Amino acid sequence: MTFPAAFNVYWLVSSSMQLLISNAFRIKRFREACGLPDYLPGTKLERLNVKGSGEVFKPIIFST
Repeated sequence: MTFPAAFNVYWLVSSSMQLLISNAFRIKRFREACGLPDYLPGTKLERLNVKGSGEVFKPIIFST
């Protein structure tokens, strides 16, 4: 096998594996099997998606 052919095989395999792994982590059942949370702790997405947070944002009304 020559170097250019080996490089193409390497690129094809590594790109395919990267695609498969990144798509696997989007599946909730796979994340649960790995023990990963839906959102990283302390991130904005976690704060926005916490169930029952009870935070209500009220507009501030300025009166003169």
